[in-house]
Amino acid sequence: MIKNCCLLVFVVTSLLVGCDSAKSVVDNQPGPVTTPPPPPPYIGPQGHYLGRLWGDNAGPFTIYDAKYGCDGPFLSLGDNPPVSDESACLTDLTRDGGPATEADLKSGDIIEVYTHIDLSAGAPPVEIWIDIRRTVVGLIEAIDSTHARMTVMGQQVFVTNQTMGSGEPFPAWGDVVDLGDFAVGDRVAVSGHFSANGEVMATLIEPAPESDAVVLRGILTTGSNGLFKVGQLEVDLGGAALEDFAGGTPLVGDAVLLFADADPQAGVLSVRTARYAGKDWIQYGQSLLSGFVTAARATNDFDVGGINYHDLEGNCIECSQLAVPLESGPPLFVSAPSPITLGYYLTHWVNTSLVGPIDSIDYATASFSILGITVQTSPGTIITPASTGWGFGATLNIEDLVAGETVASDVGAVGNTLLAGRVMQTDTESGPRIRATLGRQGSPVVTASDSSIQLLGRTIEIDASTVMEYCDKNDNCMSVGPEWLLTHSLDEPLFLIIDLDSAVDNLRAKYIVLYEPYWV
Repeated sequence: MIKNCCLLVFVVTSLLVGCDSAKSVVDNQPGPVTTPPPPPPYIGPQGHYLGRLWGDNAGPFTIYDAKYGCDGPFLSLGDNPPVSDESACLTDLTRDGGPATEADLKSGDIIEVYTHIDLSAGAPPVEIWIDIRRTVVGLIEAIDSTHARMTVMGQQVFVTNQTMGSGEPFPAWGDVVDLGDFAVGDRVAVSGHFSANGEVMATLIEPAPESDAVVLRGILTTGSNGLFKVGQLEVDLGGAALEDFAGGTPLVGDAVLLFADADPQAGVLSVRTARYAGKDWIQYGQSLLSGFVTAARATNDFDVGGINYHDLEGNCIECSQLAVPLESGPPLFVSAPSPITLGYYLTHWVNTSLVGPIDSIDYATASFSILGITVQTSPGTIITPASTGWGFGATLNIEDLVAGETVASDVGAVGNTLLAGRVMQTDTESGPRIRATLGRQGSPVVTASDSSIQLLGRTIEIDASTVMEYCDKNDNCMSVGPEWLLTHSLDEPLFLIIDLDSAVDNLRAKYIVLYEPYWV
């Protein structure tokens, strides 16, 4: 789905030394709004980023330990190893608009970043502002490990094979979340991308201390008895301090950031402070806005996570997919001005691909079975017709899929659940196939005997007619037999492709090839 990868990269070029370290006031209560005013006409590059914070030098935005004259951390807004003229010192850091410390930055956080580099004579060299944007801080009300989701304060929280769960300080990568580590009644802090109806694609779920205020970010909808709702939770703003609302009055459709001193009672959250969280997206030469489209007035005028984006120059390649009104079509996740779908984030670490006819579909749980293997979809799963392929174009809902048709699905493991990042209708004649990357985080476990392979809970039979090959990273291939599987480790990095004779109950492999990855 990425048309031009270089559009996803921020590059800030300025030689920066002697920056002040980030503020380090500890306060769990929300502070005053600290969003900077529209910047003056700086001479030099400027940037604006809203999206996920990645660890270990991954993604378009990375923060490193103190170097290059910075008293605190410095930022590298690019995908190359940091050097002094591609970095900037972190000078201001907040969380939900209030004070924060460097230890609050976690891999998986959703962050908003302004970078103002001023090259004019005598001017301070840089202004860097980061706000950590949590989506919900509250009690877990339900956990559904089978379908890779939980409910937190009325918000449906979906996890992926890239949802972090360790809560380790940045730049540590941390561990993928394990829903088994949580229980109903636990207090958690969730970061992620939210939709207009309260669905959250979580990027980080970590335990939250009791001292943290209750936090909820989302879009106001109509509740009962004169109340509003965010997701499935009713919110009472009657006694709340209202901040930044146009005309001083909250309205249905407003993006909000809510704070409360106590958990919901009888399904209602009594809000202490309600802050309008919508605004117009400020675009600079380097600009990236990521999130679910939460409102669409036109294909060049829409909201992403409650933030208004005007595509006046026609940069939004995928905007033609937007359904106006929004409710008439599938949810769309974009990064503007270089749009991509959330499917990219789900499949960036994809380990397994399945090709075959759909055995059955459960529309109620948005899941289907292929080759006898259950695959779960989520609001971020991208479903496309064969005419679209893996590129730009039309998207479908799971209701558009039917049992018996052939699909290709990229999936990643979340515990014992396979979550689909992409599903494509296909008319391929190659027949059913399983493809997997072994020996990496989240890779499926493979075991073998002289007559079968155990993979993804299925037994795949091997017999004398099965053709097996092993290829090294230089594409030198040799024929091997079942004994090769028994004498070589299958938990080392390998690409595994199994072409199946059929997709019936008893799976039989007609061709197996194992590739040594080029990076080994």
